[in-house]
Amino acid sequence: MKKIKIVFSSFAILAVVFVPGGCTKSTDMGMSKDSSGVQKSEAIAADIKIYKEIWTDSMGDYRGEKTKDGRCPKCGMKLEKEVIIRGLKKDEIGKEYFCPVKEETFTGSAVTKAGEYKDKTYYFCCNWCPDEFAKTPEKYIKKEDKQEMKEDSGGHHH
Repeated sequence: MKKIKIVFSSFAILAVVFVPGGCTKSTDMGMSKDSSGVQKSEAIAADIKIYKEIWTDSMGDYRGEKTKDGRCPKCGMKLEKEVIIRGLKKDEIGKEYFCPVKEETFTGSAVTKAGEYKDKTYYFCCNWCPDEFAKTPEKYIKKEDKQEMKEDSGGHHH
């Protein structure tokens, strides 16, 4: 009889501990609420893969991956995205692009990567170029600008 009381008491204690908590299933699935309480998606677009993000502060003290708190480890300033390397959008596939790293034109495909930098999109001919671009984007945007000027003038220089 004593054994039954112990087993029953143990079961009762477990029931008190585990049952009231119930299931705490999360339903937010990658959504966050803004200040008005409205849910919003944090992704750029569901069908676009993000390969890399380079973050920086406005003072230039930090450049690299986003820190846990989103602030510069040296000065504490808020970090902002400088470069985003992503896959192509469906409507970008099949178009002609100029790679600023290798300075050549190519046709965009499902494996082509693009870079967002200073509100402009740059396209890369191979998997080596996006990483090279992300290291020093200023070096390569000048090449892109020269190519655009050449195309605008029809390739003729007067």
